[in-house]
Amino acid sequence: MTPDQPMHALRQANRQRAAIAAITAEARADRLNFEQLLLDPPDALAGYPLIDVLRLGRTRRNAQWIVRLGRDAARADVNLLAPLGRCSQRSRLWLVDWLQRHRATPTQRRKTAA
Repeated sequence: MTPDQPMHALRQANRQRAAIAAITAEARADRLNFEQLLLDPPDALAGYPLIDVLRLGRTRRNAQWIVRLGRDAARADVNLLAPLGRCSQRSRLWLVDWLQRHRATPTQRRKTAA
């Protein structure tokens, strides 16, 4: 191991955390299109499970959508724990379709609950 390796790894991890924080801020401010994010994911989210990507902009108050999504995904044979970077195009398209059918964008749920 060279002396520069730990610092390089730390810089890379900090860039990753900053990118994810920016995506989370965009999601919570309703400036993020989850459908586009799933179809063309940024490198920062490649290792995130599908379910965690969807939870970026959501609060923990209402978990009914997770139950519904999990049940529907199991029926469609879609693994929500698969990392976004490794899930199939079919899984991503199914999830985009599910989001559109259920209007499961974070702010739409927040607005209807308010």
